[in-house]
Amino acid sequence: MGIRLRIVLPFAADLFRVQSVTDRPGDWGPMYDLVIAEAKGAGELTTVGSDDGGDRGHLRTNYAILAESLLLAKSAGGDVAAVLVWDHVSRGPDDVSENFGRSARKLGLEVFEIGTL
Repeated sequence: MGIRLRIVLPFAADLFRVQSVTDRPGDWGPMYDLVIAEAKGAGELTTVGSDDGGDRGHLRTNYAILAESLLLAKSAGGDVAAVLVWDHVSRGPDDVSENFGRSARKLGLEVFEIGTL
């Protein structure tokens, strides 16, 4: 489709796979592996934060994704929308996925939610 693929992770891709992909319902591992390989091959995979696997790295990543999206859109003269892929179940005020959607909305972005269940 000619759409740029850019992946921003809070820590190493292999740790992220274990903590945020294959531990979820569904068989997401093989799809994750394909997309990560494509992003690595194109030089479009980056990590933010440390390899501790904690929520703080996820939150920093949320802000990095939103900031980079806004900068890219500004330089290209385009618009930004956020896509939130989650199970629609909040773990409370510290839920990282919910934080992403809330942060995007505070920036005035339209948020498209895709359920994983």
